[in-house]
Amino acid sequence: MKTLLLMRHGKSSWKDESLEDFDRPLKKRGRHDVPRMAEMMREECLIPDYVLASPAVRCRETVELLAENLDLDDDMIEYVEEFYQAEMDDYLDTLIDVVDSFMKVMIVGHNPTLEALLQTLTGEIEPLPTSAVACVKLGISSWEELEGDSEEVGQLVDVWRPKEM
Repeated sequence: MKTLLLMRHGKSSWKDESLEDFDRPLKKRGRHDVPRMAEMMREECLIPDYVLASPAVRCRETVELLAENLDLDDDMIEYVEEFYQAEMDDYLDTLIDVVDSFMKVMIVGHNPTLEALLQTLTGEIEPLPTSAVACVKLGISSWEELEGDSEEVGQLVDVWRPKEM
């Protein structure tokens, strides 16, 4: 059985209107919420073996805060160009290539695609506001099993949202 953690990046800033969407950083609330979510992940034993993330600045900053608070090494993190403005298949195509020794994999990305992926894998419709983390237990022994029909192969364990904590 594999575990997939889905995290939407922390709250980003729109303060500098000259920045392209890709370059928007986290705002103060995002820098506050992400370490709180990392603490929850530690308490729930949800520390990922491997992290796949969008290269957008707000996602990179989210991952950096996670890494700092969860003691993740740089070699446990991969930035995937396709995850910025991703389609759901971009996430699935990347997951099927993950080494099977990784039992808990985390995706840090963007909506609406993360919510669509969660719904496809579990059949559950759950909002993922910024910094939210969803945990999905997948009934697979190899990441390659996500190739093809991956509808409802998982069970939603829980969703943690910063405003509910």
